[in-house]
Amino acid sequence: MRMVHAYGNHPSFCLMTLGNEYGGKPDLLKHWVDMLIKADPRHLYSSPSAGQKTPNRQWTENTFGRGVHGPGTDRDVSQAIARETVPPVGHEIGQWTFFPNFKEMKKYTGVFEPRNFEIVRDDLRRKGMLDLAHRFFKATGMQAVLLYKEEIELLRRTPGFAGFSLLDLHDYPGQGTALVGPLDPFWDSKGFITPAAFRRFCGPSVPLLRMHKRAYWANEKFTATAEFANFGPHDVSNAQPFWRITDEHGHAVASGHLPELSIPTGRLTPLGAITASLSKARPPCKLTVTIGLKGAKISNDWNIWVYPPGPAPQSPDGLVVSHAWDDAAKAALAAGRRVLLFPSVQDLRRALPGRFLPVFWSPVWFPSQRPNTMGILCNPKNPLFARFPTEYYSDWQWWYLINHSHSIILDDTPASYRPLVQVIDNFSRNHKLASVFQARVGPGRLLVCALNLDDHNGAYPAVRQFARSLYAYLASPAFNPRQRLDAASLDRIFSPPETHSTLARLGARVLHADSAAPGYPASQAIDGDPDTIWHTVYEPAAAPMPHELVIDIGSPILLRGVTYLPRQDMANGRIARFEIYASADGKNWGQPLARGTWPNTNRRQTVRFHEPTRARYLRIVAKSEVHGNAFTSAAEFDVLTNAAVRNRK
Repeated sequence: MRMVHAYGNHPSFCLMTLGNEYGGKPDLLKHWVDMLIKADPRHLYSSPSAGQKTPNRQWTENTFGRGVHGPGTDRDVSQAIARETVPPVGHEIGQWTFFPNFKEMKKYTGVFEPRNFEIVRDDLRRKGMLDLAHRFFKATGMQAVLLYKEEIELLRRTPGFAGFSLLDLHDYPGQGTALVGPLDPFWDSKGFITPAAFRRFCGPSVPLLRMHKRAYWANEKFTATAEFANFGPHDVSNAQPFWRITDEHGHAVASGHLPELSIPTGRLTPLGAITASLSKARPPCKLTVTIGLKGAKISNDWNIWVYPPGPAPQSPDGLVVSHAWDDAAKAALAAGRRVLLFPSVQDLRRALPGRFLPVFWSPVWFPSQRPNTMGILCNPKNPLFARFPTEYYSDWQWWYLINHSHSIILDDTPASYRPLVQVIDNFSRNHKLASVFQARVGPGRLLVCALNLDDHNGAYPAVRQFARSLYAYLASPAFNPRQRLDAASLDRIFSPPETHSTLARLGARVLHADSAAPGYPASQAIDGDPDTIWHTVYEPAAAPMPHELVIDIGSPILLRGVTYLPRQDMANGRIARFEIYASADGKNWGQPLARGTWPNTNRRQTVRFHEPTRARYLRIVAKSEVHGNAFTSAAEFDVLTNAAVRNRK
């Protein structure tokens, strides 16, 4: 009450929430909200942000599906706020992590010392990567800023969304060192974005663009719809929206105007549809789409990439393509040949799953995040990228390449060894990681690619174009690695890890899955790797429940139960209600051997059958998901047999 009395007349006092993320019984919180509404009804009051909701709250703050979900900009969170009866506000959005900037350490001239940064600096020095620290900082910062832009625009594209709170604009040295701000702890800019550029997407009046993708073939039409989020002090009368597409030199590829209209304040207004030919582009290239208002200093922009159409690339003559580090690959290198190796995760002793999105908040505070990496670092001038325009950091054309890839741990390579595409590890672990690396091996030349190129024959233009650039590089004289790795070092990198999965050891296979999203095949639910997942289709629309997996164990065994390891990185898709069946012939299933509800946790769940059952086929049915979504995910399913039970004991 003293707070309300002291600050009640302040012009910035609009909202008040009773703390952050409380749980427990809401009776006391409801009493406080009623008391405040009665004492000073000029403001809006709410129960705790993202916590216990009271029926008398005047606005609500929650996560509302926050985050970044792909390179397209056509998503919003309308479905997440549909049931809200009071204004919804996004809770603590952002939290995309930057690598430490060691130049900041000299600012600590008072009672505090940057011991956290000293730990990271000394660890990088021991591992021979201190020279990369500033490039790690720059690459992660550039990616973090583009993620902030997309997440803020995601919420601004949502009709009826009342606002959002960022956490934070500046770093928070507590909670394990949360380096989540474009500003450092001293409120100084880190140099990645100016206030004027930030206002282009986070100001009172902002143009927005809905487009399904960011990578196009040159013979495609660019299609999108434009909108305008106006929360400025006035309506915009007689507004004349314009759009243009320009290349990296500012030359026009296409342009046009949308119908004149009035844009009221306090809402999201459609501006119209955009259709443009990309024929004037010179692919492969990056283009910029800009939307603004004629005569006003209001505009916003987005990058897209255009690639030449044509067939999928073919392996060049003389190149040995291998999917395993086997005797044939070693013999080819010993004979002085060029070898391209696409290793499977089963052949890697130490690797992490690939993920475009970086660490959330802090890798120290949330160490269970998987894979807990922070984007990529590469040299755009390297001839590998001659036909694949890129910056030195993860931009949107990398989304489908990085997701579903693998980051190979190269800690045992020489300290000076550098990959072509280095995955930046989080600053509390600092592995030397690579998704593409090359080396001289004896008289031969080797390039290892762990990026997701499975779809270079399919629908993702950036994936196919990277494959083209890769094959062109391998066929050229530029493929002449100077760094050397010996066969013994590669043996250590590619020695398959021991699996503790009974299904993997038995050679089980997935016989049927009702749904699988691209890059998340059902086989990954029984591959013995907890870092890979099966995920059912979730976009543009989720395949409906129930979902099922049918596993052929290979031969009849005595089943005593089943284990389920949920995905480790987030809760999305974790199974709640389930049923488990077994069959001798894969046709007659009978009644379920077990049914129940799994909790929302990343811990392994164990289901033991009432009676042991001899069967060859296993059927797992997901009836619901922990948050009520229609999709399903699983890191690992396994079976309990006599041997498995003894091993666990």
